[in-house]
Amino acid sequence: MPRLLHPTTSFALFVLSLIASQTSAESLDDIGTVPGADTIRPFLTNSDGSVISGHVGAPGNTAFRWTQATGMQSLGMLPGGLFSDAAAMDVTGSTIVGRSGSTAGQRAFRWTEATGMQSLGVLTGGFYSAAEDVSADGSVITGFSDSATGLRAFRWTQTGGMTSLGVLAGGTESRAEAVSGDGSTIIGKSESTGGDRAFRWTQGTGMVSLGVLTGETYSDANAVSYDGTVIVGKSGSSSGSKAFRWTQGTGMQNLGVLTGHTFSEATTLNSDGSVVIGKSIGSGVSRAFRWTQSTGMQNLGTLSGNAHSSAKAVSENGSVIVGDSEGGASGTRAFKWTEATGMQSLGTLTGGSYSRASTISADGKVILGYSNSSSGERAFIFINQIQDLENLQNSVVDVANGVAASVDRNTHIARRLRQDTCTIADQAQGCIGLSGLASSLLQGTNAFGGSIMGSYKATETVRVGASVGLYGESIVSQTINPDYGVGIGAYADIRLSQIAAFNSQAYIGVRIDGSWFYTDAEITRGAGYSDVQQETGSSNFNTGTAGLQIYANHVATSNLLLHSYLGTYWEGTGQNGYTEQGVADTNTRISSQFYNAASATMGIDAAYRLTSNMQLTFGVGLEADFYADGIQVSGISNIPGLTDFTIGADTARNWVRPTLKAGLAYTFTNLGILELDTQVFSPRYQKKLGADLSLKYSVSF
Repeated sequence: MPRLLHPTTSFALFVLSLIASQTSAESLDDIGTVPGADTIRPFLTNSDGSVISGHVGAPGNTAFRWTQATGMQSLGMLPGGLFSDAAAMDVTGSTIVGRSGSTAGQRAFRWTEATGMQSLGVLTGGFYSAAEDVSADGSVITGFSDSATGLRAFRWTQTGGMTSLGVLAGGTESRAEAVSGDGSTIIGKSESTGGDRAFRWTQGTGMVSLGVLTGETYSDANAVSYDGTVIVGKSGSSSGSKAFRWTQGTGMQNLGVLTGHTFSEATTLNSDGSVVIGKSIGSGVSRAFRWTQSTGMQNLGTLSGNAHSSAKAVSENGSVIVGDSEGGASGTRAFKWTEATGMQSLGTLTGGSYSRASTISADGKVILGYSNSSSGERAFIFINQIQDLENLQNSVVDVANGVAASVDRNTHIARRLRQDTCTIADQAQGCIGLSGLASSLLQGTNAFGGSIMGSYKATETVRVGASVGLYGESIVSQTINPDYGVGIGAYADIRLSQIAAFNSQAYIGVRIDGSWFYTDAEITRGAGYSDVQQETGSSNFNTGTAGLQIYANHVATSNLLLHSYLGTYWEGTGQNGYTEQGVADTNTRISSQFYNAASATMGIDAAYRLTSNMQLTFGVGLEADFYADGIQVSGISNIPGLTDFTIGADTARNWVRPTLKAGLAYTFTNLGILELDTQVFSPRYQKKLGADLSLKYSVSF
């Protein structure tokens, strides 16, 4: 397969087709790290961008794999090893190969999610091995291994295990560099009687020398087309080397050097082998080049003021090339080259001094690499501007966290609305009331507003009421910006019977209530993150809730009333799906979600009359969930690793939640009652407590 010319990587059919279909030009982003890592370098991705691999420094290299489901996942090391490096990935991202230290020495490895990291062993009599490449379907792995007779290129399959590819006549060592995407052809170099030779190996032909260019003494193969018919590399002598392109029909073709240069090397090629890229060196400088049959070798130049450039990867049709330019005023920078624009710097992440490109999507629109930054070395994605890939992915997690806060806020206000009741004075038939509420989840989710309510004594045993509320909400998150919300609530209270208890009177009743609350919200993904373009969308939250409660009011003394209750309630919140506006390089489409919860409630409240006009209230309650949906967001995006995602909120889930209440009520002679109430409670999805402060005035008639 075409190779990405980082020392430990191969071009594993990096297509990112979904990303490419939804974007239109240029940007740079970060996927995070694993604990203890000080650098991260992504080099590989599967065909749809859902899996990324590479290595992190911790401080020794550790291979990693990143997906939306697993996040940044260390592939570990073989037992006793101190390092691991990923070299190649199959088209699905399910198989990763490379090398790892172990108690027995360096070993080639194969990793799958089912098996973890497995040693491929060594050839008979060998001490070390390394895997260099894998076929598109993951079935064929190639690399090199020490053996009793010297270093040998190997081919590994599940059924055949590790087999030596041998050496060319007269040689003692061989080394495989790459395997074609279809797994049919392996290329590399082998010693021979005449010196080092590039080779091509197939099941039918075995190892065959590709020869050397006229007048040269050695050759080395670097990359092979998907079907194995085109091979590129270099051929030279002690005085320098020349890039070559080989086919069965043409043999080894000299691609030449740039004007004034003496050395060149072809490093990789596009899928069908029609475009070759590499570097040409002379007079102390190096230049990236692009070669086609019609244009010959084309100098790609350097970034302004720099002395050097090198090409790393090419798009499927050969029109877009990425690499690095360094050694001058522009510093070390990843670049993108097209015929129309020439060489363009991709820049660096914030606070960075260098960047390097690793690979490119099949259509040339998405570039992956790494850059240092004020947060250390990070992976990036470039479409139209440089972005930090970890921050980009975490911006989606922040949406989930914001949704969790919004659901908690919405459901809490909905419960308040169904519990809103004005106080009917003795001898009165009904009441109307006005309340104001300041409610805060102490980690920063707040609501302010109020409601108008009314209650009516339909009979001596039946009371009914309703409320209408308007609330503004704020969430200490730059992601979610709720608008004002509106809601309604209603209840019916039925006194069932009166009993004697503890030489005093008590009565038992049933309360049925329900409410609905609606809030619009603007969602800004990427707010508060460095090197992430912001995208916005509009959503809303609809909460419905209904409760049933059995209670007992017990007149304990002439001044003390006890109210105990046992009940249950259901609530459901729907979050409307939305599509971001599409002004940034990356965008998401969030699916609609519905979150259900059902809970049991119990508690006891007390009202103590201090004077004929003043009453103190206090109480304690407990809620316990029968079930409660976890908060998550699902959708699709053109963000690598998040093409089709479901992400849970990074919040607590409190299944049992206590509540403490206290209040003071004052009765005026004109039947007006002023009540001040406070409560401290535990929300369902947040890590910290919440608190309410409400003021209510009721007038009876």
